[in-house]
Amino acid sequence: MNVTCTWEFALIQTNEAADIPSDLDRVMVELLALEGCTPALTDSAIGLDLAEMSAEISVSVEAESPEVAIALAMGSIRTAIHAAGGSTAGWPSVSEVVGSGIVFEPRQLTAV
Repeated sequence: MNVTCTWEFALIQTNEAADIPSDLDRVMVELLALEGCTPALTDSAIGLDLAEMSAEISVSVEAESPEVAIALAMGSIRTAIHAAGGSTAGWPSVSEVVGSGIVFEPRQLTAV
């Protein structure tokens, strides 16, 4: 079963000098690296809306159930964000990453 998960994030800029498009490019590089070592992951994509300070991160997962696919997608997206130097609200606190540039605050995850 193939499930595509798209997670919408509010972006909280913690460093005025942060280059958000470059930060998201680094997240994409990390997602592609994960795809390279995880055959179940494919079709990673990122969308950015600077006016709304939001991003969508998508990945498709081949798994035996939607629950397993969603867990792998969520873990992979979070891993890519952290590997790129970002943080995810609810995991480390904003105070732990102040100065790193960007915090990803989850809004909505859809899986189809």
